[in-house]
Amino acid sequence: MSRVALVIATLAAVMGSMLAGCSGSSVSMPEWLSSKPSPPPLQTLEFQSQPPGAEVRTAKGQTCQTPCSLEVHPESQSVTFEKGGFVSQTVQVSVSERAEHSFFSKDPPPTLTPNPVQVAFLALPKPTIKPRHHQTVLHNIHRRTPKPPPQQAAEDAPPAQQQ
Repeated sequence: MSRVALVIATLAAVMGSMLAGCSGSSVSMPEWLSSKPSPPPLQTLEFQSQPPGAEVRTAKGQTCQTPCSLEVHPESQSVTFEKGGFVSQTVQVSVSERAEHSFFSKDPPPTLTPNPVQVAFLALPKPTIKPRHHQTVLHNIHRRTPKPPPQQAAEDAPPAQQQ
């Protein structure tokens, strides 16, 4: 019986030294055996604007026209809204952890906030300066208008001849 115990102890020592030697070696495990966490799934981010029809551009270069939605990575990013005749707007989208957490899931996926991303555009101010040409034309027209002859007073007028 002691021989069996000695063999088992020897095998255990040999196996232990082999495993300890492998942990420091440059030989790596096959990729399919390694346990890398999978990237979080893409999330749908919705965009709305007032008035609609604005071009939306994410930090990664994805675009759509409001109202619309895009599949994006769950990461903090800025989103720019542009529409002709209106002031452009940029909104910061951030990542937050979900409040609801199931007992059975380890890590709930992060959420993007705000979602939907909404903006209300401000109209660009219209120019109020009158064109210089218009003012010049009015000035020249005023200059060309002939002045009426001065009216003489009735006293200064020569007497009318009577017949």
